[in-house]
Amino acid sequence: MPRKKWTLPFLAEAKEVAPLRRVLRLHIELWGLPEVSEAAQLCVSELVANVIKHVGPGTPTTLAVCMSGTRLRLEVHDPAPRALPALTDADSEAETGRGDVPHRRDHRALGRRPVP
Repeated sequence: MPRKKWTLPFLAEAKEVAPLRRVLRLHIELWGLPEVSEAAQLCVSELVANVIKHVGPGTPTTLAVCMSGTRLRLEVHDPAPRALPALTDADSEAETGRGDVPHRRDHRALGRRPVP
């Protein structure tokens, strides 16, 4: 199957996370990348949770998935591109407050860019 970019609009609601993960898993498996499926699904869950928390539930949002060279690229677009996560001091037991640190540990590059 060709690895063409695809997008999926959705409303940022907790009930949308499981279906998004399923669709993502199916596409990744069709692309022959099962080894990144679990990490990609976790990443999407975290990105959607950030939109819900920092922009608001019900926000019109889009998941975009593509290949960037040999790397899988996951993007979540929301209407508030300036609402970027900020690092805070989180202790080892905290469930929030680490910004994108867990993603950096699992992925070589993490980028944010405003889109018009």
